[in-house]
Amino acid sequence: MKNFMEEWKRTKNINIIHKFLKESGSAPAIQKEFGGSFTKLSDLFDFNFELAKDYGDLNFSLTILINHIILLFIDRFGTKEIKEKYLAKAMKEGLIFSFAVSEPEVGPHPKHLKTKALSDNGVYHISGVKTFISNASTCDYTIVIAITSEDKRKNYSALIVDMKNNKNIRCKKIKNLPFFKDSDHGTIFFNSTQTKDILGEKGTAYEKIVLEFRKYEDILMSAPVLGSISYIFNKKIKSHITNSSDLELIKEAASMFSKLETLKYLCQKSCEELEQKNIIADHIHLFFRKEAKEFISNLKNLCKKISIDLDETDKNILTDLELTGNIALKNTINKAIKLYFKGSHEKRNDKN
Repeated sequence: MKNFMEEWKRTKNINIIHKFLKESGSAPAIQKEFGGSFTKLSDLFDFNFELAKDYGDLNFSLTILINHIILLFIDRFGTKEIKEKYLAKAMKEGLIFSFAVSEPEVGPHPKHLKTKALSDNGVYHISGVKTFISNASTCDYTIVIAITSEDKRKNYSALIVDMKNNKNIRCKKIKNLPFFKDSDHGTIFFNSTQTKDILGEKGTAYEKIVLEFRKYEDILMSAPVLGSISYIFNKKIKSHITNSSDLELIKEAASMFSKLETLKYLCQKSCEELEQKNIIADHIHLFFRKEAKEFISNLKNLCKKISIDLDETDKNILTDLELTGNIALKNTINKAIKLYFKGSHEKRNDKN
């Protein structure tokens, strides 16, 4: 892995990610019958945590994590033919995937999405625009959430589109993002783009796939977040404190390290609860987001206290974590409010 990362940091060549996924990077998310090594979600968390902890590259980690979740969903929702087609090929070729939901000005809101897929003798023709898509311009395939029918509401399906061998696709990379500046976030334009492959049951993708994908993304994203924090902590704090005679600093650093290990344990447990479809996974994630935000602030303050200069890479990591963490925390709190008051509302109705 070290050679991959050194070459990636030097060249930023997407072929490095393909090679990594082909040789070992795809396997943790793919079942054994298709050549992978997936056993449980907490193991996948550990893989992504160690990747970020050892190399401190959030952009690389984000690409791998999104890929892993999509591979899990292809296995979970795909037919036997779909799984044999894409999972085996992912192992063999190191495929990169993206997941296209959000659209300009409306985000991922199901009432306002416009991308449509019209069916003609089993072939879907997709037209619309998707934006802020991770892995957009580098992916081999994208899963597009599109309207396939409308009655009293819009019914969405998940369609798998070949990005490399389809003329009716245009992709534009988004520049000047305030976070993940080196990552591949882009806008994809579909103009009667054709595909025959559908993931899951037609018309049910938003409820069964999109909302579930968000849960997996929320909880598994804690792996590169914690891994990157650990990378900076080990790189900047540990060596300095080891040689320090300041007992108060040693106590502070030890307390922070203990919190890191506790948060890691809780995130592993949240993966187990997610697999069991237990709602506690959502509450653990909210706790994690609040604690991670505080930890990053404390880490920066400790670096100042002991006069440690953060290099550009470290500063970028902390900026990415702070900005995306604030967004994630806000979304998680809103989700917790809905969970709490929905439950309370149902209980009140039961009593009445």
